[in-house]
Amino acid sequence: SLGDGTFENPSHVVAFVKCECPGRTVVPGIGMAMKLSEIKPDKIYLSSCLANAVPGCPYTGAKDLANIIEEKTGIEVVVGTHDYH
Repeated sequence: SLGDGTFENPSHVVAFVKCECPGRTVVPGIGMAMKLSEIKPDKIYLSSCLANAVPGCPYTGAKDLANIIEEKTGIEVVVGTHDYH
């Protein structure tokens, strides 16, 4: 249900950005979401379904994707949003 999960404080979703193979659109999609919302997020969360996907992405792992996003945006990336799968 809405509100479940492990966010530390009350959170506001600025945007959802989906990953499209082979993942090259993620960083530009985040940039566009920030531009359209006019909000720079405090953190970016990679969904638990992305982080725990089986089989995993053949192009990049969740931790590698998090590192790429952090390098390009300067925003902390948290891998996974919930303890459950």
